Amino acid sequence: MELSQISVKKIKYLKNLAEITTADQQVYKNINIEALHKFSIKEGDVEKKHFDEFLLENEKLNAKIFLIRSLSRSPKTEKMARQKLHEKGFRKKAIDYAISFALEYGFINDEKYANEYSSVSTSNKGEYRIRFEMMQKGLSEEEIENALKKIDEQEYIDAAERLAIKYMKGKEVNKKNYERLCRYLISRGYSFDLVKKIAEPFFSST
Repeated sequence: MELSQISVKKIKYLKNLAEITTADQQVYKNINIEALHKFSIKEGDVEKKHFDEFLLENEKLNAKIFLIRSLSRSPKTEKMARQKLHEKGFRKKAIDYAISFALEYGFINDEKYANEYSSVSTSNKGEYRIRFEMMQKGLSEEEIENALKKIDEQEYIDAAERLAIKYMKGKEVNKKNYERLCRYLISRGYSFDLVKKIAEPFFSST
């Protein structure tokens, strides 16, 4: 028979968190002080339903804190943020709560992420590679298209030329290296037509 009450034996206050030990020696760590006070959890008997609701609230707050800290280190799309929370072990309700908070206050903005990611990536990647990576990050087709429209074709050309010069440095001018250069540039996400345009001048004398 499931217990209707939880007996809180000890509440240990740490620097910013608390730790709860129940009568059956179960220890609940990383207890958010805000959740503790909100649900008035004290030593003694607590209704199990109330305690479970408290644990869920605690998890939600911890998920929010974890996510904000993670986003402060590096921006993420909503998909990436959800995955990060899932990997950390948070349940769906806590994940949804943290994501909703981040979206509401602008900590997550997929449109902005798409624009910034595509802009930075043009320094060493072609459109195909950038498009694929943005899809993997969970950005919508519309967000991807809108971001890529803002990139001038010349940016791809200039970047591909820089990569080609760097790749060919110290290499012989021959058919084998021509093919290798083409494969390399294609792997970076550049179109076949652009790759041919960039690669041929290096081997025009062969």
